[in-house]
Amino acid sequence: MEPEPSPSKSPSKSPLDAVPGLDFRVEESTQTKRRVRAEIPAEVFEEALQIEFRQIRRKARLPGFRRGKAPKAVIEQRYLGEARDPACQKLLVAATREILLQLDL
Repeated sequence: MEPEPSPSKSPSKSPLDAVPGLDFRVEESTQTKRRVRAEIPAEVFEEALQIEFRQIRRKARLPGFRRGKAPKAVIEQRYLGEARDPACQKLLVAATREILLQLDL
C-alpha cells in the first residue's frame, strides 16, 4: 500500500501551468470565424515576469557582481525587455491551451 502524498509536498502551480483568473469571451466575427478576447490578471503576469527574472539572474554576468549574485533591482532594470517577451509568450500559450480545453476544441 502506497502512502498518500502530503499536501505540503504537492507541486505548486505556476502561472505557466494554468492561468488563474483568466477571463475570456468569444465573439463571432463571421459565420466561420470566431475571435477570442482574453484578460490575464496583472498579478499573474507579474508572477510570470518574476520567474523570468529569476532565470536571467542565475545566468547574468554584470560588472561588479559574481554570476547569479546581482541585486534583483539591477536585474529588473537592465533585463526588463528580455524578461517581458518570454513571460508574455508563455502566458499566451498557457491561456490558449486553457481556453481551448474549456471550449472543447
